[in-house]
Amino acid sequence: ASLAFKAAFVEANPVLLEPIASMKVRADSLLEQERRTYELLLPYGEGGLLEKLHREGRVLAAEYQAEGVRVTAEAPRALWERLAPYDLAPPEPEAE
Repeated sequence: ASLAFKAAFVEANPVLLEPIASMKVRADSLLEQERRTYELLLPYGEGGLLEKLHREGRVLAAEYQAEGVRVTAEAPRALWERLAPYDLAPPEPEAE
């Protein structure tokens, strides 16, 4: 079957388009999440947190050192509280 026929078949069958629309909504919501860039030093015992950063955030760099893993990562708001103890450059308090 030709590519044009396959495209027409998918367009004519809304059931086939539902998963695609669902993936687009999920991708859009992930892109819209508020994120923050972190410089972290994660102890080796926090490997689960590093894995979570890979899954839910974006690890930009990881360097294995004697004290733990030094990580530069973008993290969604849902992880901020969990990452705070390992943040090498915590944000400065906002002036009032």
